[in-house]
Formats: sequence, C-alpha cells, structure tokens
Amino acid sequence: MAPNRRRTAARLVAIALTLGAAPAIRAATDTPGYPAAQCPKDTSSACIKDYVAAANSEISRVQDDAAARIKRTMAEADARIKQLRKGPGDTAAAIQQTQAQENDSLAGIGSAADDRIQQINARIREATEPVQTVSAAPAAPAPVPGLERVTVTAARPSPEAINSFILFHGAATRLTGKLARWRMGICPRAEGLVPQDAVYLAQRIRDVAASVGAPVNKDAACKTNIRIVFTAQPQDFLDTIRKQNRDALGYADTLRQGAQLATVTRGVQAWYVTATQDVRGNRELDTARPANGLTMTMPAYFPSATGGNALAQGAITLNLPSARSRAVTGNRLDDGLSSEFDHILIVADPDKLKTVEARTLADYIAVLALSQPDTIDRCETLPSIVNLLTPGCQTVTASITDGDLAYLRGLYRMTTAASLQVQRSELRYQMEKTLKPSDD
Repeated sequence: MAPNRRRTAARLVAIALTLGAAPAIRAATDTPGYPAAQCPKDTSSACIKDYVAAANSEISRVQDDAAARIKRTMAEADARIKQLRKGPGDTAAAIQQTQAQENDSLAGIGSAADDRIQQINARIREATEPVQTVSAAPAAPAPVPGLERVTVTAARPSPEAINSFILFHGAATRLTGKLARWRMGICPRAEGLVPQDAVYLAQRIRDVAASVGAPVNKDAACKTNIRIVFTAQPQDFLDTIRKQNRDALGYADTLRQGAQLATVTRGVQAWYVTATQDVRGNRELDTARPANGLTMTMPAYFPSATGGNALAQGAITLNLPSARSRAVTGNRLDDGLSSEFDHILIVADPDKLKTVEARTLADYIAVLALSQPDTIDRCETLPSIVNLLTPGCQTVTASITDGDLAYLRGLYRMTTAASLQVQRSELRYQMEKTLKPSDD
C-alpha cells in the first residue's frame, strides 16, 4: 500500500470508528418520533433518554456503514492492483491511477460522514444544551433514577493532578499498548441482587455511559458484555470461571500470570477481556494462545550450478505457526490498530460493602465498567469515586465526580488508533477544557 494511501485509510477508518464522539450526548436530530425541541432540557427526562437511545442506534449505524464502505473500497482497489501486476508490460501508471481513484473514493466517504456528523452535533447541541452537567436525582415521573448532579470544582486542578489521574486511570492493553474503550453498545447485567436492585445498577451504568458518549445497547434482549456478580465466595467463583475458560479474565502471558490475575484482592474487582481491530476492520480477541499462523514465501538467490559469480533465483518458504497478521499504516503516531473492550466481569463481595450506599456503589461500578484503571490502590489528588474503597484516602466522595466524568468523556472522544502518548495528550486537553472554572 502506498504511503499516501496508508495515511488516508488510517484517517478514514479512525473517523468510521469514532463518528459522533464529540458531543457529551450523541444523537441523530432527524430520528422520527423524538424531535429535540419538544424535549425538556434535562437529561433525566424520559424524552431525552429515548432520544439518546435512538441517537446511539443511528450513530452505530453510521459507524458500521462507513467502516464497511471503506473496507469494501480498499478490497476492490487491492484486487484491481493485484490483477494489474499480473498483466504484461509496464503497469505502474495504471496502478498509480487506481490508487488515486481509491484515495478519492475514501476521501468522499470520509467527507460525507464528517459533514453528516458535524450537522448532527451542531443541531443536538442547540437542542439539548447544557449537556455537560449531570442531572439531579430522579425526576418524579421518570421510572429509573437519573444521574445526580455533581458540583463543579471551583479551582482549576493542577496539571500534575490531571496527569496523575490520566496515568493511573488508564491501563494500556498488552498487545497494542493503547487505551481500550467500548465500541459495541454496552449491555450490563447484575447477578446476586434482588431484582429491583439489579435493574437499578444496570440502568445506572447505562445512564453514566450515555452521559459521557459511550455506546449503549438498548435492546432488552441484548447479549451481556458487562457482567456484575455479587457473591459471598468471590474466589470460588473466579476459580470456576478460570477452569471453564482461562481467557475469560483477560490477557496473561503465562499460567502463573493467569493464576495471579484470577486472585481476588478487593471487595469490588474487575477483569477485562479486550480485542484489537486493525486498519481494515479485522477484529481479534487479545490472547496469549497461539494464533492460526502465517506462511511467507520470499525470493532468494543461490550460487549457480555453473560456478563463478553467477546466482540462480529461487524461493524460501517460512512457516510461522504462532504469528498473527494485522494491517497497519506504518505511521508511528497512528498505526491503524485500536483496542476495545469485548467483555468485562466485575465481582463484588457484599460482606465487604455493608457500609456503602447503593448509589455510591453503583457509581463506583459504572466507572470500572466504562474504563480500565491501571491501579485502584492509589489515592488521587483529583477527587474520584475510585478512591472509595482504597484505604487511607483523604478525598473520598459519595458519587461520581467531575474528574471521573471528564476522564470518561475524553476517553470516548479520543482517537482510538493513535499512540498511547497521543491518546493521553488528547485526554489531558479534554479534561483541562472540561474542568476549567466557568469564569476562565
């Protein structure tokens, strides 16, 4: 693939994977039945909730359509170039023309999608602002409690506090070394609770996800990808899960690492299964198990049988039984690979949570369900709900904080295929912009 084509493809695939991620609430303004002007400007209202649900479905459709069109366009161009190379004579000009046509097509797909999303963003902001604040506790007719209001910090957090927050709240995945987030719509389910509490917890996670721009699956029969289990025997439960499928708890290079990974050490603990998607949209679960392998045939030159300095052309075939093949751009700042969550398991021991209020615990679990902290054993200067169960923290809150929401919003706006350094820079920018005092 030519360098300019690689850059174009990477940029457009990134667009396809992150369309609509700019606003705090993503929506399609032409969704039938939910005109934004008729909705109260309150994210706890049933109208807005339904509107956001329809919007997420529309955004997902646009994402999938753009990704499919990009993939199809590139495949057709590859087939054409392959055919030209097999033809007689000098085909360089024809190949160059095919690549130019492909770039024009890719640019057209990206421009059309970008224009559509910009239009949606402008109209949704006009219809539903302000969306950056989280609504106060449940409105009277609302069947499900909404997000309680979070008081905005009066003073701007220091750059050091924000940098530390980003560093310890985002674990890089093992295979890409990047931050993971949800690309598919989340479908949480709680077990081991009375039915009304299980429904409340799952809905709470959905509410937080919708407020920060994370995708939400609104199908009542959706396949669970966030499983929250309350059990008085968490270690026995984990041992059973690991025996059934050792990859169900996340990536481990060795059996010893797998055993350490499956050890319960906290009252609430999360395990993350991630996947990697390449520039062509191919998706593969992250696992240390051997891959399907790869066979490569390369030209080689050998001393000629006639002797002297003459060389005879031949070929060498390499069999790499554990190798994986992924399409990348070759750009070190944006190589086309992105990490995403495939499944998250959260296990809670109710015996260790008797003094924690239900809403506080729900907010804590919501943060674990939407992001992968690198550590939750460290007390952060910037207030965070993650400090809740960490011993010795002086700053402990009873609800999700401005810092938590700013981080999650940045996570679901960042460039998924960018390098870890770029991703953290984007997160820093988003958090600084969100957390600055209103009079700045």
